[in-house]
Amino acid sequence: MIIAYLAAGAGAGAIAGLIICAARRPDKGDDRKRMGMGGFLLIGLLVGGAVGAQSYVWLAKDGEKSEYVVEIESEKHFDEIVLGSDIPVLVKFHMPGCPPCRKMAPVVEKIAGETKGRALVVSVDIVEQDALSKRYNVYRVPRFFVFRGGRKVKDLRSIVPKEALLNALDVD
Repeated sequence: MIIAYLAAGAGAGAIAGLIICAARRPDKGDDRKRMGMGGFLLIGLLVGGAVGAQSYVWLAKDGEKSEYVVEIESEKHFDEIVLGSDIPVLVKFHMPGCPPCRKMAPVVEKIAGETKGRALVVSVDIVEQDALSKRYNVYRVPRFFVFRGGRKVKDLRSIVPKEALLNALDVD
């Protein structure tokens, strides 16, 4: 997948470099000070490759679904899954493209896998579930809540070590 983003970015950058090269007007002066078509092409490829890589980081990985983390689809779904759970629930509030959220995603995935059957891990996208983010006053992400018996018992903010999240869940 990343190859497609890199290739698309590099191709677009190369085209942009060629257009700039073709559109520039030669000026008077020493030819050694001017960059030729190859220079613009190289710069275009490098910039395009960097843009393609960043596009992959920001866009492509957001679409990946977790094997263990339940994605909340509505307020009703949240109430059923989280508030109706008999086991502890770790709720991750996040936003697509948020670098700290992306950094915490593999940590949350590991916790979900390690605590399967003893705790539940759910994810709430604050863009898609705006009402839930307002309901729990979540305006900065990532943010983590632990629920027990339908009540919020822990509130953790920003980048949190895996051990702190596991301790907050307090599962054996």
